[in-house]
Amino acid sequence: MKKLWKKAAAAGAALLFTSVLAMPFAACANDSGEDGKESVLFADMFSQNLVLVQNENEKWGYIDKTGAEAIACTYDDAKMFFNGLAPVKSGDKWGYLDEKGNMAIEAKFDTAGYFYDNKTAVVAENTASGKKYALIDKTGAYLTEAKFDALDAFIDTFSIYAGKIVETSASAVKIDGKYGMIDTQGKYVLDPVYTSVQGGTVNGGYVIERAKAGEESKTESNVTDGSGKILLPEWYEDIGTTFDTKFIPVEKDGKWGAVNASGNIVVPMEYDGIDGFINDRATYRDGGKYGVMDETGKKLTEAVYDNIETYGSLLGKCSAASARKGEKCGLLGKDGKELTEFVYKEVNLVGKNLYVCTDAEEKETLIDDTGKVLAEAGKYAEILPGDGNSKGLTTTTGYLLIKNVEGKYGVLKADGTEAIAPQYEEIESCVNGMITVKKTGENGKTLYGVYTVENKEVIPFGKYDETEAPMYTDGYIVVEKNDLKGIADKEGNAFVEPKYKEIIGFNIVYLLLTDAFH
Repeated sequence: MKKLWKKAAAAGAALLFTSVLAMPFAACANDSGEDGKESVLFADMFSQNLVLVQNENEKWGYIDKTGAEAIACTYDDAKMFFNGLAPVKSGDKWGYLDEKGNMAIEAKFDTAGYFYDNKTAVVAENTASGKKYALIDKTGAYLTEAKFDALDAFIDTFSIYAGKIVETSASAVKIDGKYGMIDTQGKYVLDPVYTSVQGGTVNGGYVIERAKAGEESKTESNVTDGSGKILLPEWYEDIGTTFDTKFIPVEKDGKWGAVNASGNIVVPMEYDGIDGFINDRATYRDGGKYGVMDETGKKLTEAVYDNIETYGSLLGKCSAASARKGEKCGLLGKDGKELTEFVYKEVNLVGKNLYVCTDAEEKETLIDDTGKVLAEAGKYAEILPGDGNSKGLTTTTGYLLIKNVEGKYGVLKADGTEAIAPQYEEIESCVNGMITVKKTGENGKTLYGVYTVENKEVIPFGKYDETEAPMYTDGYIVVEKNDLKGIADKEGNAFVEPKYKEIIGFNIVYLLLTDAFH
């Protein structure tokens, strides 16, 4: 999936004061979700029946489900369709297209964001004092002046975790070096007097920070909701990471405890640290060591560990957490019990509740979240996440990649049985029931092919110069020949012949990384 985030990375997407990717969570496979998809990060290629393409003249347009250019490639830059409109750039200005290709909002902005909540979008103007952000409605009318140094879209920063756009009633803004919040009408619900406004929990809290009265070099923190109401009756020295306002880690007089959204104490202020509350579990620190507690503050382990990862990440919840004692690692269950001996060099998540334990001899053991061994130590030279990412950074749940001692690749099911015995020179990824494979052909040229997890050929080796990971749930695959891209369907047939410089299908992470947070 090496190309999955290419344009997002090129956009230099920094999530400013509501950064979600910088949060200290262990990477974990997400729950399969109500729709049963392998991962919420994968979706159909077409957004509102259209896909974004760039032609050889570096102009952008859109193709429809027949493969025809529904909107001609005439734009200098463009984004995906979402909620009925797509931001497009003509010359040096951005406007909005409707699905018929008509300019719904004239090109007059220096940047233009998506209408995430189907009501408002963030736009920007370049001024003598730098880029300033404003809020507009779907007619293009300004709801605020272009005066903010930063302005987030009206979505929860944990939308990636949820796998969908989670709307909010308020958004963080920065003006004259201070932070506040506005509503969807552009009115302040929280005056811009704070040193920061950060994040958001799954049920709508935001951590705010202000200078401490009489001690301007120090700050104190609280939590607000979307109405601007200050939730906690008391301000604290610091507030830790949480996914739920029923358990908010707080620091007072150098000690940590936890309160709920009403300010009632859940955990007494007696710890050196508490953080990472997710899946009704938090890690606490006492005397330089770590332990696990539940949502009531009950200790599930003593503080005997040198490090404990959380029971989940922005990609979902986990039923186990890796931990370290001295130089040795092991796995803890959700009840705090040790699922493995602490004898490993490292323990990494590679699939939904699947972990690879690597010993001092670099031999890998695959276990599940109950501690059951699914692949004995050394059976495979390497076990990797199905999406081809590094261990601990998986986005898939159903299959793993395996490499035997002879260096051949295959595919492993979640129960530890082989879907495809090791036989390929390399498998780049296994997503949505298909694998992208590579081999060296004549004259050392790398050949690509695509097969199903039943090892049925979809795209034969050498038909295209390269194939991207089959990341779209409707089965479409981006293929490349002579440096131009096309689309193959799930049967491997040419849907769009390679003739475009770039093809970008719908992806929620791309959407958020390139646009949501300013």
